[in-house]
Amino acid sequence: MSDSPKIFISYSWDSEEHRSWVKKLADRLILNGVNVILDQYDAGPGADFIHFMEQAVEQSDRVISILTTEYKTRSDERKRGVGYESVLTTWQFYDRGIEERFILPVVRSGDFSAVIPNYLRSIVALDFRDDAKFEDNFMSLLKAIYNHSDRPELGRRPDFVNSPAPSSSASTRPTNNENATSDNPFQTIKKLLINADFDN
Repeated sequence: MSDSPKIFISYSWDSEEHRSWVKKLADRLILNGVNVILDQYDAGPGADFIHFMEQAVEQSDRVISILTTEYKTRSDERKRGVGYESVLTTWQFYDRGIEERFILPVVRSGDFSAVIPNYLRSIVALDFRDDAKFEDNFMSLLKAIYNHSDRPELGRRPDFVNSPAPSSSASTRPTNNENATSDNPFQTIKKLLINADFDN
């Protein structure tokens, strides 16, 4: 994948409000270095829409599927543009391999699990239903697009053999001879015998 990944956004034309939200999402992605393919930009009057969908899916590094109830219906029943895009993305999904994470599902509205098309049910989806959490979710989407992980780098294995001994036992050991003999019962008895007065 290049430094400017190419992303196709697949969505259903539920309403003008929904189309506007998708366009705003595309704009934000473009401003963050993502080369977005979107019908509102790239399939104007006179365009062959079928050819546009075929080329968009084939040439993209990723496909973002904006999931709604209407999207699921058209996808599962293979209706209209979404239905055809589902056929194309399914083929690419299995052809490229699951590990490439070719499809990035984004739930925009409806019950989270109920709006996921059958062929995407095994893929982890992002929840964009709450606009108040848009920024956090958008960052998660960007990380997925750029294959960024927050996992820290693997550190070195500890050197158990050459590690210093625990200091707790050493700190409690007496530091002068007087205290040292007091901890030794034989030294204590010897001291008592030396100082004993046997004449009494």
